[in-house]
Amino acid sequence: MISDRISARGNALTACVMISDRISARGNALTAIVMISDRISARGNSLTASVIISDRISARRNALTAIVMISDRISARGNALAEIVMISDRISARGNAITACFMISDRISSRGNALTACFMISDRISARDNAITACFMISDKISVRGNALTAIVMISDRISARGNALTASVIISDRISARGNVLTACVMISDRISARGNALTAIVMISDRISARSNALSAIVMISDRISARGNALAAIVMISDRISARGNALTASVIISDRISARGNALTACVMISDRISARGNALTAIVMISGRINARGNALIASVIISHRISARGNALTAIVMISDRISARGNALTASVIITDRISARGNALTAIVMKSDRISARGNALTACVMTSERISARGNALTAIVMISDRISARGNALTAIFLISDRISALGNALSACVMISDRISARCNALTACVMISDRINARGNALKACVMISDRISARGNAVTAYVLISDRISARSNALKAIFLISDRISARGNALTAIVIISDRISARGNALAAIVMISDRISARGNALAAGVMISDMIIARGNALKAIFLISDRISARGNALTAIVMISDRISARGNALAAIVMKSDRISARGNALRAIVMISDRISARGNALAEIVMISDRISARGNAITACVMISDRISARGNALTASFIISDRISARGNVLTASVMISDRISARGNALTAIVMISDRISARSNALTACVMISDRISARGNALTAIIMISARITARGNALTAGVIISDRISARGNALTACVMISDRISARGNALTAIVMISGRISARGNALTASVIISHRISARGNALTAIVMISDRISARGNTLTASVIITDTISARGNALTAIVMKSDRISARGNALTACVMTSDRISARGNALTAIVMISDRISARGNALTACVMTSDRISALGNALSACVMISDRISARCNALTACVMISDRINARGNALKACVMISDRISARGNAVTAYVLISDRISARGNALTAIVMVSGRISAGGNALTGCVMISHRISARVNALTAIVMISDRISARGNALAAIVMISDRISARGNALTAIVMISDRISARGNALAEIVMI
Repeated sequence: MISDRISARGNALTACVMISDRISARGNALTAIVMISDRISARGNSLTASVIISDRISARRNALTAIVMISDRISARGNALAEIVMISDRISARGNAITACFMISDRISSRGNALTACFMISDRISARDNAITACFMISDKISVRGNALTAIVMISDRISARGNALTASVIISDRISARGNVLTACVMISDRISARGNALTAIVMISDRISARSNALSAIVMISDRISARGNALAAIVMISDRISARGNALTASVIISDRISARGNALTACVMISDRISARGNALTAIVMISGRINARGNALIASVIISHRISARGNALTAIVMISDRISARGNALTASVIITDRISARGNALTAIVMKSDRISARGNALTACVMTSERISARGNALTAIVMISDRISARGNALTAIFLISDRISALGNALSACVMISDRISARCNALTACVMISDRINARGNALKACVMISDRISARGNAVTAYVLISDRISARSNALKAIFLISDRISARGNALTAIVIISDRISARGNALAAIVMISDRISARGNALAAGVMISDMIIARGNALKAIFLISDRISARGNALTAIVMISDRISARGNALAAIVMKSDRISARGNALRAIVMISDRISARGNALAEIVMISDRISARGNAITACVMISDRISARGNALTASFIISDRISARGNVLTASVMISDRISARGNALTAIVMISDRISARSNALTACVMISDRISARGNALTAIIMISARITARGNALTAGVIISDRISARGNALTACVMISDRISARGNALTAIVMISGRISARGNALTASVIISHRISARGNALTAIVMISDRISARGNTLTASVIITDTISARGNALTAIVMKSDRISARGNALTACVMTSDRISARGNALTAIVMISDRISARGNALTACVMTSDRISALGNALSACVMISDRISARCNALTACVMISDRINARGNALKACVMISDRISARGNAVTAYVLISDRISARGNALTAIVMVSGRISAGGNALTGCVMISHRISARVNALTAIVMISDRISARGNALAAIVMISDRISARGNALTAIVMISDRISARGNALAEIVMI
């Protein structure tokens, strides 16, 4: 006990190490293993903490309990503060309960509210009469009055809500101001959102500015720069745009992708709208699919919403798609960029692969740069490449002469030679690095061998660490053996190589960088990871800043995510939600982009604005570059407006022809004496003689046309043979189309088989299985009906809008399906987007990219969907597979549920296998099933005779009987296991009761641990009470308040406890405190 003044009245002060200036406690009990503080004043409270580090803590009639408490000022009145880790500057709570696993914030003021969060990182949070509950909360300023804020992940700069309820799974925004509105979103990423008297509901909302007055904004995915709507209703499944201004109009679209949309007194309705600029006044724009890059622009927009192919081989091309699903992708000297990449094998040589979500079996990259937000693969081999990912989950990662950077890196083996591995969280079995730099916020591994490298981590937990000629710097370093030669080991909260600031204010919770030089600037960031940042007379503020070199003079850099190699801006304002680039040099320009990924961008006297900018080199002088997606290798424009093109193909042989395309994806294209012009061309074989092939999007297996002209905006087909005919269609989706001496003209043609002889088929939307027309004319725009009954037929349509759809022995296939009730027996339902109330399928296969419904009941069927949103999902003897599954109730019997992201209220599985990368649910009950998930977040988890495996498990109650529960990170309130084996690298729980079970964890943090005839083994065990009967407790580090053992053997390397009572037991410890 080392302190200046300690005054305690009617209290018991017990501490292993107490270092403080002044501690005044009245009628309280102060118990702490390590207490370091300047001033602590508590009245009528009990202060209990494993580690308390703070400047001032004033608590009245409160109970302060924390394993680790690091803060400047904490004032709580009539509240209970219980935290596992609390790191904050100022926290003032009145009449509230503040409970958080990890709380990192500057100022938190709440009155009459309950603040509960697993991870809370924020600058200022002020809540009145509200309940703030969040698993992850990262924000600068949050002011809520009379509202309830509930979010799994909340990342924002400023959020002000009055009389509103904000509920979101992930909220990432700069400013959100809502008055008298309800904001509900699974993922919300935006710069500014101001809504008055409106209801904002969106599954994914990514935008820069959204201002809505007396309007209702509902969207599944909303990605835009500016959206201003007055007296309008904006509803869209996917909205991606730069600027959308609508007055007295209704904007309804399934997918809107555009740069600028200005509509006055008009109605804009489109299923898929991809364009650069659209200006409409007093007009009505209606389109099922609008893909164009030549609307008031020079150049084209390069967007592939969904790419589904077997093999994609691209040489010297750039491949960009929002969703890319393929078997094999081989790219040589190309740039592949996609939001979602799902494939079996990806081989890239001298290419750049960039993807938000990359899921593959094998990824081999040589001399390439692989960048992905989420990378899930079995094997990743990179030579002379740079792999950058926010989340990297793989079995084996071998990198030679490459740079691997990831926020979350979970792998079995990581071998790096002459590479740099940087990760916020690194969990691996073995890590071998030679002449490399390993940097991670949290490093958990078995063995770490580093030679001539620099290891830096905020928390380093490992078995063996051998460093030679390296510098090991970590905030917390827990390991068995550490051998360092000619190295310096320093534990600092600030991890950086050099930081030089003159006349500036540097404020950051975590700063990881090589060099930061700021003059006359203010640097404020929650997480700043960069190599060199030099700013003069500028203000740098970012939620997450990851960059190599950033040079800004007289500019303001603000970004939620800024990842770049070099950024030099003079007299410019750089604002971006996500900025990933190699070199960006802008003079006298304004760079604003939601996602900017590029190698080199040099612009002088220009304004660069783009939703997604991906390019190798872009040099523009006196030009304005504004595109939705910019993907190019080299672009040199002087006094022009540039929009990049993309050409992807394996073999293209053209003689006496001109090939112009924004997007060309094909295996073989042979054209003689023809002109091939297409925005997007995806095909296996296209042979045209004496014909002109023009299409915006062409997707087909075989197309043979002789002395014909094929023109289509979107052409998707298996076989199309036309002789002496003219085929013109905006969208053509069919298996077989044979037309002789006929003219086929349609806005959208979707069919299985069409045989027309001497007939004219004209339709905006054609939905049918088989159409045999002789001397007849079929014309239809969209099939909208109340009831559709089909027997022994196949219904295929781009958009199906109906009240009831009953299909028996039929196949229903649609890109967008909107209906009230869908009942299918012995049928196959396949749709890209399914929106309905009730879906009942028996002996059928339901496949959809996006499925949104109220009730889904499937018996003996296979439900497969990329995104599944529903209220109730009941599957018997079926297989449910979805990339994203969001539902209220999920009941599966004898079925296999597999999903990358599973969000639900209740999940009950009997004799089924549930596998998900991310599982978020309220209740999970599994019997004789196997639940496997990378991230599992739930309230209650009941497993009987099942195996639960998850990388991260966060739950309130976990009860397992005769099951095996294995998780990398296990955070729960109560864990009861009988005859089961619980194994976790990190286990954080309130109560752990195990009967005849084996609990093994690297880090175990719990309130109470009761074990009977069980074996509890943990590297780090932190608990309040530990009661063991006839059991063996073995831990490297054991920290607890009370330990009672009867007829048991307690073995620990380090045992720190308040009370130890042992009867007929053997206590053997290296260190007993």
